[in-house]
Order: sequence, then structure tokens, then C-alpha cells
Amino acid sequence: MTIQDSPAEIGIEFGGMMRITQFEVTGPDGSVPLDGQPGSEQVERYFVKPGEILSAGDYQVCWRGLSDDGHMMTDGFNFSVEPRPMAWWFSVNSLDVWTVAMILVAAGVYLSALVATGAVLFRLAFPQLLNMTGGTSPAWVSLLSGPGLS
Repeated sequence: MTIQDSPAEIGIEFGGMMRITQFEVTGPDGSVPLDGQPGSEQVERYFVKPGEILSAGDYQVCWRGLSDDGHMMTDGFNFSVEPRPMAWWFSVNSLDVWTVAMILVAAGVYLSALVATGAVLFRLAFPQLLNMTGGTSPAWVSLLSGPGLS
């Protein structure tokens, strides 16, 4: 079975009562920590939450238990977690809040430098259009109004 994301819980259902004595999940990174351990009560279904978000890969579940008539039973099953689809420019799994904040700050610094450079280049290219007193020169007015309109 293949699932799209890390499961909220992993478990099994039985046709009768069973006392689970062992329930283990292993994956690409080894043994998966689980929130909870098998108890001494008999159950018809046993589910446990993974102690961490499961990464993409193949997983094996092995369980052992005692049926209500005392027979030891052992079985297991496999499942796969597909990798999350990539966002258009980053993987959600690989970025945290600080990384996103640093990307936004860097983009802001880059944009500020680009605007400042553009202003300096404009001033160097068109010095006659800028009045040193901060006002508008006649050349600038004629540029805005077009030839013959001023």
C-alpha cells in the first residue's frame, strides 16, 4: 500500500480478540519511535501514532500477539510513503520559518540595491534632467509634456 503523506496512526484490526505483545515499525532510517506500547488488555484493533513524521520510503510493520484461545500469532505488513510534491520553488519539508525569513530579507536587500543602482545610473546618464536644488528643471518639464507642448 502506498500513502501520500506520513500517517497519523498505524495499526491493525483482527477478526477476534488479541493481546498484542509486540508492535514494531521500521523504515528507511531504522526503527520508528511510537507513541504507546502494547498493553495487557485484549483488543480487536490496535492503533498507535508514530512518534515522528515519517519520511518518504518503504516501511515494515511486525506484530506479535496472543489470541483469546492462547495461540501465539505473528504477522506484519508493508507500506510506502510517497515523497511530498515539490512546491514551485522549494520543498516544504526542507524549509523552516527562519529560512523563509532569510530568503525574504535577502530578496528585499537585493531589490533595494537594484533600485538604488538604477537611481544612480539614471542620475549619471541624465544629469541635465535633475536640478541640483531638488526642483524640476525646464528640461524635465519638457520631457514630461512632450515636444512643443510646454
